[in-house]
Amino acid sequence: MRQLIVFAVVMIALFFAFKTWVLPRFDFVGGEQVDAVEERAEELNKGLPRFVDSQLELRKVSADGRTLTYHYRHLDYSASEVDRDTSRAAVEPGFQSSTCRDRASRALMAKGVRIEHEVSGKEGRHIDTYAVTSPVCKRFGE
Repeated sequence: MRQLIVFAVVMIALFFAFKTWVLPRFDFVGGEQVDAVEERAEELNKGLPRFVDSQLELRKVSADGRTLTYHYRHLDYSASEVDRDTSRAAVEPGFQSSTCRDRASRALMAKGVRIEHEVSGKEGRHIDTYAVTSPVCKRFGE
């Protein structure tokens, strides 16, 4: 239980770091969404890897069509130490709400961009991917 609480706190910190560090630097204008997403991923990768906080490292950003994926590594937990279902239930709603409240994220998603946050354990094995799209934001009234 303690690990889940720590994991949830770390993920919440990640949400705020994403909102304050990454999104304000994302200047998306209409036009070729795929090219803009790829260019943005290249631009963000120039400053990576970067520690989001004492437990999370943003390792890279990738673009695949209209999907922009932020790849994080948890520094304290391996994938085997995290119960995926429990952590998803605790973390995903806050992540979605935070992303959907952000104006820059909504602008991207309105143009068909999917924002993903992929979290891996300290050994590099995948823990989970948190995805947000415009339809998800409609649940939050955004």
